[in-house]
Amino acid sequence: MDVVALAQSILDCGERDVLQVLSLAPGLPPVSAETPVAEARRNYMRLAGLVHPDKLQGRFQRSTEVFQKLVRAFELVVDPKYRKQLLSLQAKEAKKKADKKAQTPPQLKAKQLTESAKQITGPKATATVQQFADSSKTKPNRAAPKKKQPTKRKHAPEDDDDFIDYDEDEDEDEDDDEDASVDLDEEDMDLAFADKEPSVSTSRALLGTRRTGGIYRDTTVSCPQCRTPWTPDYKQHYSLFMGPAGKKVHCETCLCRFGCATALHACPHCHRSFDYDASMYDTVIQCDGCRKTFGFPYYPVNQHLIDQVKFDEWRERTEREKAREREERAARRRTTDNNASEEFDALVGECIVNETCPLCKRAVSVRHRQHVEVCLKNKGTDNAASTAMSTAVITQKPTHKNTAVAKKSSTRKPASKPAKKAKKRRRGDDSDSEDE
Repeated sequence: MDVVALAQSILDCGERDVLQVLSLAPGLPPVSAETPVAEARRNYMRLAGLVHPDKLQGRFQRSTEVFQKLVRAFELVVDPKYRKQLLSLQAKEAKKKADKKAQTPPQLKAKQLTESAKQITGPKATATVQQFADSSKTKPNRAAPKKKQPTKRKHAPEDDDDFIDYDEDEDEDEDDDEDASVDLDEEDMDLAFADKEPSVSTSRALLGTRRTGGIYRDTTVSCPQCRTPWTPDYKQHYSLFMGPAGKKVHCETCLCRFGCATALHACPHCHRSFDYDASMYDTVIQCDGCRKTFGFPYYPVNQHLIDQVKFDEWRERTEREKAREREERAARRRTTDNNASEEFDALVGECIVNETCPLCKRAVSVRHRQHVEVCLKNKGTDNAASTAMSTAVITQKPTHKNTAVAKKSSTRKPASKPAKKAKKRRRGDDSDSEDE
């Protein structure tokens, strides 16, 4: 099998398609929500051995991303809460499909009822119609009352009751109630899978009792990618990582992010490796190598730390989804840029072959690429100038009217002013003559 194609198929799977990722293991059955953890781990180990960055080094550039996605998928499948959600969701979908298959369409059901009724009551119905027509001819003034129709139905056979669905309305109401309940359940599941920001509690009260010493010893935990040993930062860190809280840690060497299910665990006595998941945290196991029993210590933690783990998981998932969306947008922009460059190269090639510019139709013998670039720029500026001129013409039309009105008003006003000045001057002349 082509390992590069397998790695690419893992990358092509969606973020929520964790079962599909583990089902890509060659030679092994697909993984479902009912698959035991041991069988799912076998698929994970098969894929991890094929797409490990050391195996794909130099053959696939995104090998680290592929391995990280595989680790993340197995961590989700092993999580008991996530498996419970998957099981309930699959059960509801199967129930809904079974209900749809069992329920016949209303149109088909009505058609079957009418055809069966016609086959049984057809001759008697025609006879009653003929009798009613004869009676109407003999007594035209008397109208046949509608209340007599139920009395005629007494002559129908007893089998007719089987084809009359008296409880049809009640059945429809029950079906509507079932559909409404299914919709409500689906809404609950959507809320469970929704990317809603989790709330962080402020309670600092310690939960549980301390469990250390004796057979309870810290096991050896290593990174699944580079096998570097991991040591917790503080005592509660070990409980959050190994317990049902499901805290994930980053390797200090290769920066791989892993949890307790994908980490490499070893016996504290003989350092023999063994498989582990969060469901084994409160149990005592026996090593297959040295045959010694040991358990996993518990350091009491508070609700704040547990909720903080959920919040960190949500924040990292949202950041990862945003990064993926940015990459998709950048890829779409690159495709548009490539299309534009292909069009430009086609124009340059046509200009070289024909020695005439396909835009301005001028003869070009040298510097074809530069000439096409200049023509494209001029074409863009011409379009911008034409749009600017059209907007300028629209904006200049009302100004002409205003200036015309202003000119008319300005020509009328000075006509009255000289007359007043003339009268004043005449009065002045008269006064001067009298003084003299």
